[in-house]
Amino acid sequence: MQLRKKSKTNIYAIKVEEEDWAGKSHELVSTKKLCDDQKWLNVYPPTAEACMQLVLSSAPQCSDKFFNYADATADADRNCGCVSPSASCDASNLADKPRTNLYKISSSN
Repeated sequence: MQLRKKSKTNIYAIKVEEEDWAGKSHELVSTKKLCDDQKWLNVYPPTAEACMQLVLSSAPQCSDKFFNYADATADADRNCGCVSPSASCDASNLADKPRTNLYKISSSN
């Protein structure tokens, strides 16, 4: 999978092991909000699925339950957000972020 940095001249190849995300799916939990205990990975995958794969391959630093993805508007930069594994992403821990969506990761089998 190839993921791009914000600058169009910096292309990075990231090896993601399929077993990290095999059998996983994602669902949109909240629009224009993010789980507050997170850090931006500064990697800009083209889809939420690719962001999920990146987050799952970044364990143990990233949660295997949630991720933030800047895809809420057409001009969003598609930055991928790593939610802390200890984060609680309930309503009290969500922050308004107009270009970001919160996704939940679950097993698809």
